[in-house]
Amino acid sequence: MSARRLLVFGGIALIAGGMLFGDIFAVFVLHQNGGQTGQALLAACEAASRGNSMAVTEIFQRIGGLLEDHGTKVDAHVHMSDAGYLAL
Repeated sequence: MSARRLLVFGGIALIAGGMLFGDIFAVFVLHQNGGQTGQALLAACEAASRGNSMAVTEIFQRIGGLLEDHGTKVDAHVHMSDAGYLAL
């Protein structure tokens, strides 16, 4: 197989894989992650209204973990697609 053909098929495979991973991520992870983030923000507002700064700090640390997990998965599927476009 020639290098050009390998790059074309590899690029298409990477783009398709990145799109598939992105769809799976959106359906099974992103919606649940967004729900947890929303619940945590509501809990932080309630804790702040009670004046409980320790609880607010803990909740925002949990939100940071959720956002980090979200960003890692987004980066993974975007980089797969980008590598596929570069291969083409």
